[in-house]
Amino acid sequence: MLFLSLSFLDKGFNEPWVLLVLLLLYYLIDIETTQPLSALNVPKAKYVHLVLEWCHTHLKHPNTKKPTVVLRYYTHKQFKGFYDPSSHEIVVYVNAHQTVQSLTNTVIHEYIHARQYTKRFNRLYAQYNHDKGYWNNPFELEARKVSKQYEQQC
Repeated sequence: MLFLSLSFLDKGFNEPWVLLVLLLLYYLIDIETTQPLSALNVPKAKYVHLVLEWCHTHLKHPNTKKPTVVLRYYTHKQFKGFYDPSSHEIVVYVNAHQTVQSLTNTVIHEYIHARQYTKRFNRLYAQYNHDKGYWNNPFELEARKVSKQYEQQC
């Protein structure tokens, strides 16, 4: 289905069947990337550990030590997850996620924070939050960018 000739693009989208095929492809891709957590074929804990292993294989820097992961099964009011530099742990609030994509994104996001960690991380993170705000904090910008970039590949 994906090997269809794309010659129709030269003619524009005047053909109704072209629009129908594009809509169908968009719908199928969207369904695949937004599967509910209940669609997982493995336990949630196993899945989170598999995502962490993927991160450590594909996203680590040379000196990155693999963090441990702690799972919480209640919904936190503010967070879907966080990185605790004092214990080098990623904490994931599993039931705060509705989809596999969201859970994957959170694990990657928090892994990036573990990768960012240096002795100055806490001070710099707090300073950036104060000066730029959470959404413009360079640590958060990088973690959001990388997690969005790799969530599908993972």
